[in-house]
Amino acid sequence: MSQWLILLAGLLAIVLIGVATYVAWWALFKDRGKGRRRCPRCWHDMSHTVGLTCSECGRTARSERGLARTRRRWGVAALAIVVCVSCFGMLYWKIGDQRWSSYVPTRMLILIMPVAGAPSGQISRELNSRLGTPDVTDDHWTSLVNRCAAGDPWTRPGTDDWRAKYGSFLRTRRAMIANNASLDWLPGERETLLDLPAYVDMTSREAWPTGAAPRIRVRVEDWWPLGGGCRVTVQPRTPGAKAVRFRRSTRVANWASYSFSLHDLPADVERVGFDVTVERREEGRGAADDARWIVMSEHDFELPIHFDAELAAGLIALDDEPLTQAVWDTFSQGAVQWVGGGFAPVRFNFTPQSTHQSPWDSTAIGVTVEVMKDEKVARQLDIWWLAGASTRERNVGWEAHGEDLDLLAEIEEGGAWTMRVTGDPRLALRAGDADSYWKGRFTIPLKVHVRRGSSPDPIWWQDDDEGDG
Repeated sequence: MSQWLILLAGLLAIVLIGVATYVAWWALFKDRGKGRRRCPRCWHDMSHTVGLTCSECGRTARSERGLARTRRRWGVAALAIVVCVSCFGMLYWKIGDQRWSSYVPTRMLILIMPVAGAPSGQISRELNSRLGTPDVTDDHWTSLVNRCAAGDPWTRPGTDDWRAKYGSFLRTRRAMIANNASLDWLPGERETLLDLPAYVDMTSREAWPTGAAPRIRVRVEDWWPLGGGCRVTVQPRTPGAKAVRFRRSTRVANWASYSFSLHDLPADVERVGFDVTVERREEGRGAADDARWIVMSEHDFELPIHFDAELAAGLIALDDEPLTQAVWDTFSQGAVQWVGGGFAPVRFNFTPQSTHQSPWDSTAIGVTVEVMKDEKVARQLDIWWLAGASTRERNVGWEAHGEDLDLLAEIEEGGAWTMRVTGDPRLALRAGDADSYWKGRFTIPLKVHVRRGSSPDPIWWQDDDEGDG
């Protein structure tokens, strides 16, 4: 209520400024002589008076020109100017503190969101600061979700600009409902979000070493209520290429990218096209085999990709002791064994923060990790990331190359279990552009940390089921 009073006070101040400006102009310039003969003291009409002396007050003008003066009401003008300056000063003080939006009611902020400008502007920042406070009521949330879902004439739902302008509000609302058992969706909110198309982006480095399998990164962000099923199918438009299908875990609240390798490309390839389909599981149905997937959006991408025989050879090989020690530290935590089973009851830790130091700027790490018992490989992984202190996007990725589940079930700390880590320039290039890579190799005893319960699901996993379940 106080914000509405502040808004009304601001509007009243603007009106007073306008009125005071007009009054000041009227007092100083409105009553001009326009050829009339008037007494400069009492302003009596002297049109029919002979001479320069006023017959009303007896004042004698110095000249004929003095009878044609503009009448100025100095007291009225001074009062109007004081009112104008005071109101303007108040507005300037309120607006000049760069927090003028804090005086605007929440409903008004929601209404003017389409003209809010940049996502980092005052209107968006002020709204974000109020979310989750008593200032934002259920009615406000309904209006805000509808406003964001509708977009505006300049930013249509599903576009990059729409995601930047409205996405943070929908993410906040979904997280509030998912993380607070006492909250539930308001009427119409869930249905509004379920109708929104997902955001999809696909990237890959342009040049790859000859013989390598290019790595494609797909980023997916949907706006549906958290916990629902999501499935993505990517069909490369190359002869004989198989579709790649992956799904998101319903137990994961956030979103992340999914990467896959593109095999058997011709050596002279220059561009590769992809058809992407995003589906969600029908509301109200569980994980039963007959649950229906609904196509929400379809996307078309084309990426420049070509092979360069000299690319891997152009990287500078590094094998100095500090970098090798940093890579050693990355894998020194060993494995985690979940006694309750789950999606992957044995997982391997790697913490690349030890390589995030300035001496290794523009250095890519790509390694093959082999978990072995008596030189017999139980699991092989390819892992890559960008080292250095100045990198924002680490481009961390990994890919499994088979495992011996029976042997892996015997995993234990010490004894015959070891982990062998080998640097590979072709894997390092998957992390992005770099000038150098780590080429070392070492073997360390395997540490195993036992945890109770089932292992958490990955954010995304490949779905080999071609049916509708």
